[in-house]
Amino acid sequence: MNDQISSEELLARFAFWRVSGVGPALMAECLKYFGSIQLLFEQLKELPAPLQTLIQKADWRGAEKDFQWLNEPGHHLVILGEKNYPKVLAEISNPPPFLFVRGDVAILNQKQVAIVGSRNPTHYGIKITQLFAHGFATAGLAVASGLALGIDAIAHEAVLKVPGKTIAVLAVGLDQVYPKRHQTLAENILQHGGALVGEFGVGTKPVAENFPRRNRIISGLSLGVLVAEATVKSGSLITARYALEQGREVFAVPGSIFQTLSQGCHALIKQGAVCVEKVADVLEALSYEIVMPATEVKQNKIFPNLTTDEHHVLKLLSEMPREFEDLLAQLAWPSEKLQICLMQLRFQGLIDHDWSGYVIKS
Repeated sequence: MNDQISSEELLARFAFWRVSGVGPALMAECLKYFGSIQLLFEQLKELPAPLQTLIQKADWRGAEKDFQWLNEPGHHLVILGEKNYPKVLAEISNPPPFLFVRGDVAILNQKQVAIVGSRNPTHYGIKITQLFAHGFATAGLAVASGLALGIDAIAHEAVLKVPGKTIAVLAVGLDQVYPKRHQTLAENILQHGGALVGEFGVGTKPVAENFPRRNRIISGLSLGVLVAEATVKSGSLITARYALEQGREVFAVPGSIFQTLSQGCHALIKQGAVCVEKVADVLEALSYEIVMPATEVKQNKIFPNLTTDEHHVLKLLSEMPREFEDLLAQLAWPSEKLQICLMQLRFQGLIDHDWSGYVIKS
């Protein structure tokens, strides 16, 4: 529960926010002019007719439900202008006046990248999403997405396997999960220190106009947006457009010219999106300094007898998973030398190889 704003003011804001036709711009304008929404209601008769009409539609019953929701453990409200409101989101045009949050509020201010894409990805799109999500999480970035079918869910799940932190932005009230089949995924996100976020009150059902609003929050929370795989009509391109408007970087992964699900990414690249082939491309474009995990230090202390070459390889793998060719390019070694080094590390049980490349065993 918020301690800086009175319960009466919160109720008034919730009731006003629930009215169709009331958006961030109008809410901000009313708060700027009147100082509070409670005072706005008190001066009803002095207001212009259109505003009177909106106020008379205030949903007080729904506002009570929002207020009650906030009393549950792990439920939070962050309000625009207060210190725990995400700084990067506050910079966008017409930011949400507040966010409902389940889980760790602090993660909203952690540096993060969004991953979005098709609800029906190909095997290529799945692998791409897993690779980038895993790499971002390993590098210390949180990953934001929309909990939707396909790329969104795959990104969330890949982050959790690191394990890393992920944020799911919902287009419904946080008393529910949409789609319902992702209830377990949502709970796993919370159990791993992530968060569910949304601007919609309790009981808000999934309606078409709310998904673009959700998308602007996904991009607004992030340093950049990666489109893993998408058609030219994909909703993920809406997120990319918001990102551009918000001054965020947009990244797109190229694919086959014969694949419909790559055409959206190719269109973005033609429009100026950064074409990326590996995690390092994104980190470099963002000038992101990798937060080194404790893995490398542990290896040095627990396995002091490793060779210098083996430590070099472990250092690179502590940053992110890497394929053989990537390691070869980074180290500039003969192929045979790297093969022997990787074999030794695998023999010692320090690394493994999976869909994302060579990884340090957890």
